[in-house]
Amino acid sequence: MKHFLVPTLLVLSTGCSDYGINESKDETFYGPTIQVEPSELTFAQATLEEPETLLFTISNVGNALLEIDSMELLGSSTYSFTAVEFPDGLPPEESVDIAVTYTPEDAGVLENGSVYIWNNDPLNATAEVKLLGQLDMPFLSITPNPLDFGAISIEDTATGTFTLASAGQVPVTLNSYEISGTMYSAVESDVWPITLDPGSETLLDVTFEPTVGGVYAETLTVTVEEPGYETTAQLLGEGLEAEPIAVCSVDPTEIAPNSGTVTWLGSSSYDAAGYSIIDYKWNLMTRPGGSTASLPSGGADRSGFQPDLAGEYIARLVVTNELGMDSEPCFATLTATPEEDLWVQMYWAQPGDDMDLHLLRPGGTLQSDDDCYYANCTNNQRDWGIPGDTSDNPSLDLDDISGTGPENINIQSPETGTFTIVVHDHTSNNYPGDNDVTVVIFAGGYQVWTDTRTITGEDTYTEFAEIEWPSGVVTPL
Repeated sequence: MKHFLVPTLLVLSTGCSDYGINESKDETFYGPTIQVEPSELTFAQATLEEPETLLFTISNVGNALLEIDSMELLGSSTYSFTAVEFPDGLPPEESVDIAVTYTPEDAGVLENGSVYIWNNDPLNATAEVKLLGQLDMPFLSITPNPLDFGAISIEDTATGTFTLASAGQVPVTLNSYEISGTMYSAVESDVWPITLDPGSETLLDVTFEPTVGGVYAETLTVTVEEPGYETTAQLLGEGLEAEPIAVCSVDPTEIAPNSGTVTWLGSSSYDAAGYSIIDYKWNLMTRPGGSTASLPSGGADRSGFQPDLAGEYIARLVVTNELGMDSEPCFATLTATPEEDLWVQMYWAQPGDDMDLHLLRPGGTLQSDDDCYYANCTNNQRDWGIPGDTSDNPSLDLDDISGTGPENINIQSPETGTFTIVVHDHTSNNYPGDNDVTVVIFAGGYQVWTDTRTITGEDTYTEFAEIEWPSGVVTPL
């Protein structure tokens, strides 16, 4: 047994990409992480007259100092390696090469060994490099190892190829092979048993055909005739269940009512197994009371949607893949927030009854210049507050006659005083019954008051509330 304490850095390399450092490690973990490559050294070119030397690399792919306490070589005395000292440890993203020499003493003997590296990596405190050496013996190399098929849809098929090579100094005879599980199957290109001369190779095609979703790791085992040993290689692959995934959003997520349009986005939806998405089912699940806004027609993305009332609009998306499978629903939320300081909106329950919204300025009377309503208040026709200043003028942006609303009156910067909100049951439609009318008041973009009242009789005026400005205090009437 050879034992080495590892106290001065002999060879350092700062080029992490040269040593295959995993840059996708979890950055939330703080500590050293040892990486040893390769994890197995196979000596196939040594002779009694000429030893063979191979290298392995120790890398610190963590984010704290890696301390090497000691290294120890166990196994056959035909192996030796050069002691390397680490007085200051191995900093992150640095590496050191370790040379191992195989000096065979007898022909026809398979000799094993291991180098153990004791360190302060909490997840791999004893790293190991396996050593395999032989002289005048057949040796089989299997590449790649592992053979990785990646992820494919269940019921699909992927094919990969192993290369089986005679890497020793004498021919190797391959007797048989087997695969440990059921998801992989192999077809040899030559008739077995097969003898390979030194340096020659044969191919083994492997098919991966998952029938159930999941990750599958299986082992290929090849039996060699002399001296009767086995060589293994790993097979890796993942079977993906067909699963459509709805991904939805709205752009922008907030807008003023009646001031612009938004787009509902669903084109980022996908199927986990790679199947095509063939249908996008959009539905407007939630909208403010009285809103008549509806989703535009279209496919994955729906553009040109305009919220007509202040409040929340929630749309639901379900996608369907080419197999006819529906996704779980995805929900996207749009908030319509008034830009004006004072915003009053109204809607009613029964169509065919023409309700009109009136907003009286401080001290104003009905159906005068101090009353904003359908007849005189579209496009800032009233000059309230400071003469010539349009920011304190009222505007009626919606007037519905035959439906259920909505109607909106807003003021960007109201004058100081108390405003009165009145609803008139107009005589343009002779509606015979009762009707429930709702008024909602927003101040500074926030809803501050709402109420629903039953109005009976044509040509009646119903006072709903007063709002004092600039305090925003609402008094029901």
